[in-house]
Amino acid sequence: MITSGWLRASHRLNHETPELLSPGKPYDVVVRLWPTHWRLPPGHRLRVSVSSGDLASIEPNAPPGTVTVFLGVGGSSIDLPRQPV
Repeated sequence: MITSGWLRASHRLNHETPELLSPGKPYDVVVRLWPTHWRLPPGHRLRVSVSSGDLASIEPNAPPGTVTVFLGVGGSSIDLPRQPV
């Protein structure tokens, strides 16, 4: 693992006034990752894992459910800075 980040989806707008989610409705959620410095050699791949919980780090407070990640045009994205070689 290179880095990680957490965000309760109900806190997606702010932490002072959590807002519940409606099942089946898509939401934009920005998860900030812990800063790190890691250079991947050319040809290597980067895997991003998305989970609905991390029991070792965060106690769940919602009923079990399903997390759907929308991919493709207009779907999910990840921004990674590219450093010149």
